[in-house]
Amino acid sequence: RQVCDLGSQIADALTAAHAIHIVHRDLKPDNILLEPRDDGTFLIKVLDFGVARITAGANLPTSDLTRMGTVIGTPGYMAPEQAMGESVDFRVDIYALGVIMWECIAGKVLWDGASVSELFTTQLAGQAPPLGTEVPGLPPELSALVDLMLDRNPRRRPESARQIRDALRRMSHSTLIAAPSHKPAVPATAVANPLPRWLVPVSIGVLVVLVVIGLTMGQGKTAQRPNDGTAPTPATPATP
Repeated sequence: RQVCDLGSQIADALTAAHAIHIVHRDLKPDNILLEPRDDGTFLIKVLDFGVARITAGANLPTSDLTRMGTVIGTPGYMAPEQAMGESVDFRVDIYALGVIMWECIAGKVLWDGASVSELFTTQLAGQAPPLGTEVPGLPPELSALVDLMLDRNPRRRPESARQIRDALRRMSHSTLIAAPSHKPAVPATAVANPLPRWLVPVSIGVLVVLVVIGLTMGQGKTAQRPNDGTAPTPATPATP
């Protein structure tokens, strides 16, 4: 249910971008920020539109933005047509969202390889494994939607991010969506980190500083204690 909620928020951001003819082209976990809310849920923010493409229909020049034969994106999250350098549209974002949801639910990386070329070979050789076979007990409606988003043929993917958003919103409020019958094994390399990668070293550094300060304060308090073995005399309350 949480994956449906987060997925619907990402799809909502894509809906807004696609409405003004912008394709992200590099949607991946590193470009998604989770901001905790007071009620325990998360607010999604889609970041880094640095390689976004302005599609035909926008009142902006597009001649220098993308040319056929140029591969831009992140291996493992690029759609097949994007990895092959073909012309792309909003459906590459739908594919990338499908990869993200597949990995969140299955608890492992979808496309992997010892090298980029091996990864692409595996991805382009066949269809993604059906999510329902990876996670037994998953509602058929959810697995079918993710499988459709990952279709190699962009024409067979959902018609729009809006359609995905609305479907995920319905499923996030459905009583039929529940936790799978087993907890998927998540390899160490696939464990989600709620902090952006660049922030992890900073967080560790801050933690070390706080520990040092705590130890220093503790030593200071120890030095101030009486060393004659007697307990300190409690303060006499003031007479009203």
